[in-house]
Amino acid sequence: MAPHLREGPERETFAAERVVRGDEDTDPIPDLPHRLQPWEPRYPVATYKAHKVETPSPPPFDPGPAELPGEAHRIDDPASEGALADLVLPWTDESNGRCETATVEGDSAAAIRGLGLTRARLVEIKAEEALAWMAWAGASGGAHGRRRGAAAGRYGAWWVVASLGDLDWPPNPDEVGAVVGRLRWFWFDDGSPGTGWQLRLAIEDPETGLAWAMSAVDAAD
Repeated sequence: MAPHLREGPERETFAAERVVRGDEDTDPIPDLPHRLQPWEPRYPVATYKAHKVETPSPPPFDPGPAELPGEAHRIDDPASEGALADLVLPWTDESNGRCETATVEGDSAAAIRGLGLTRARLVEIKAEEALAWMAWAGASGGAHGRRRGAAAGRYGAWWVVASLGDLDWPPNPDEVGAVVGRLRWFWFDDGSPGTGWQLRLAIEDPETGLAWAMSAVDAAD
C-alpha cells in the first residue's frame, strides 16, 4: 500500500492500524512505538463483512461478591479521570451512554464505593485483559456513535496508563510497561445483567496508595 498513500495522517493511521494487528514492517507512527510491546495484549479488532462490521468485546469475567466500605473519600485527579472518560467519549457524546469516574485514597473497593455503589461484585484481572478492554472501548462508537478504530483504542489505553502513572507524553514504552505491571486491575459490576456496551474497571496503585474506578455503559435503546 505504500505507493498508494501519501505522507500524512491517512498513511499514519493506516500504519497504526497495522501495528495493532501485529505487523512489524510499518512506518513510524506518532507518539507510540510502531511495534507491539511484550506486555501488550492481542488487541481486539473489527471484522468487516459485506453488510456489517463485527466488533466483539474481549471475553467477559465472572466477578464474585465484594465487601465495600461504608464510605469513601474522593480526591481530585482530573487528568486520570479524564483519560478514563475519554475512552468512551463517543458513547456519552454521540450515543445514549453514561460514564462515571472516581479517585480515592485506598483500594479498589473504596474506589467503587466512590462511584456511589453500596454493593458490587469484583474480580482481579490481568493487566493484558484490562488493556484489551480499554482498547476495545476506545475503538468503539457504542450504540450510535462513530467508531474510532483499533489504533485509537490502543492510543487511548496508553493514554490512560500514562495518566495513572503521571508519565510525560509521549511516554517511554518501558516506563509504561512498568506502570502496567505495577497497577492492580479489577472488573466489577453491581450484580445486574450486563447489556449493550460496558466498561467497568477499578485500578489500584500500591506505590501511591491511590485507586480509580470507572463505570461506563451504553445501550441501543
